[in-house]
Amino acid sequence: MAIYSFLGWFFVVILALMVLPYLLKLLMKHSEKARKNKTLKMILKSTRKMHRYIILIVLLLAPVHAYLALGGNLQLHTGSLLYLSILLTAVGGFVFYKTKNKKVIKFHKLGAVLVLILLFIHLVYPNLLWTLSH
Repeated sequence: MAIYSFLGWFFVVILALMVLPYLLKLLMKHSEKARKNKTLKMILKSTRKMHRYIILIVLLLAPVHAYLALGGNLQLHTGSLLYLSILLTAVGGFVFYKTKNKKVIKFHKLGAVLVLILLFIHLVYPNLLWTLSH
């Protein structure tokens, strides 16, 4: 497996970990059994702690993935849009962390949905932008 491919799938796992705290919180909100589950509470606590640090790994290594995958020929690509959406979502998360503004957390959550949509597009049809422009 090529390094860029490994990094790409590594990011898929990492982004799943990034969404996990929100999904666990939703589950616990709607299930008393889940709320009482100590293992789920422990997972929620640890993934919340990792959340803000993991994104730094993605933001630093994603350009390496792009450079390797595109053979050094960086261009506008579905990965570029994905990266931009991750960056904006991370900025929203940071602003929320500093201000606790409820409007910002909504932006952060909507950004996460956009990230997941763009991730799906990037995985299924990475050359979509090139195809649309030709």
